[in-house]
Amino acid sequence: MGAHHSVGSVTFSMTPFASILSSSSLTLSSILSCLYSTPSSYNNHAHHAIYRTVGVCFGLLCLLQVTLNITLRLYFLRLANDGQECQMRYNSLAEERDLLMTNYTNVVEERDRLDKRLDELVGWKSFESRLYFFSIAEKTWNESREDCKQRGADLVIINSQEEQNFVSAHARETWIGLTDSEIEGQWKWVDGTPHSLKKGLWMEKEPNNADMGEDCGKAYGKQWNDEVCSRKFKWTCENKSSLRSRLKDPHHPPSLLSPAMLTFALRLRLLFTDLTELRNI
Repeated sequence: MGAHHSVGSVTFSMTPFASILSSSSLTLSSILSCLYSTPSSYNNHAHHAIYRTVGVCFGLLCLLQVTLNITLRLYFLRLANDGQECQMRYNSLAEERDLLMTNYTNVVEERDRLDKRLDELVGWKSFESRLYFFSIAEKTWNESREDCKQRGADLVIINSQEEQNFVSAHARETWIGLTDSEIEGQWKWVDGTPHSLKKGLWMEKEPNNADMGEDCGKAYGKQWNDEVCSRKFKWTCENKSSLRSRLKDPHHPPSLLSPAMLTFALRLRLLFTDLTELRNI
C-alpha cells in the first residue's frame, strides 16, 4: 500500500510520487501533473454538495409555487362564488321590489275604487226633499264642481240659514257653489243666479280677496269666506231631485250604511292613506 500524507484538510496519496521517483525519467511536468490530479475526489464531493443544495432550493421553490397557485385558485373561486351569491341576492331583491310595486299598484287601484264606492254609499244625505253629497276627499273648486256634475248634481246653493246649518253639521269646511271668477266682486251661484252680498252668510270683512285671486266661495262653520280656487277642500254637491226619485235611481243610491259600517269604511280609507304615505317616504 502507498503512503499518505495530509496537508491541512487535504489528504495526498504518495503512491504516484513513489512511482515517479522510481522512474528514470523524472521531469517537472510529471510532478506538476501529479500535484494537480490528486484533489479530484475533493472537488467531486464539493460539486455534489452544491448540486444537492440547488436541487433542494429548486424543490422548495416548486413547492412554494404549487402552494401559491392552489391558494390563488381557491381565493378566486371563493370570489366567484361570492359574486354569484350577490347576483342571486340582487335578483331576489329585484323580484321582491317588483312584487311590492305590483302589490302597491293594486292597493292604490283598490283604494281608488273603494273611495268612489264609499262616496257613492256614504255621501248622500237628505234635507227638505233634496239630496246632498258630502265628500271625503279634497279637491280644487273646479275639480269639485266637475265631480258633482258627474254625479248628476252641482255644488250646493245655500238659500237659508237652516240649509247652511245642515251643511255645516256634515262638513265644517267645504266648497259651495258660489264664485266671482267672471267679474271680480260680482258673485254668482253655479246656476247663474246673482248673489247679493247683503243676503249672504259672509264672515265679517268677507269677501275680501285677500290673496288676490280668492274667487271661490267656501263654507267655514256656519259662515262663508272667499278662497283661492286652486286650494283643495272637501266639497258639497246638491241634487234638487226628490228623495223618492233618488231612491229609484240605481246609479246614485243614498246612504244605507249604519254608523258602525261608516266608521269601518272611514278607518279602511285611513289605512290606504297611511300605505300611500309610507310609500312616499
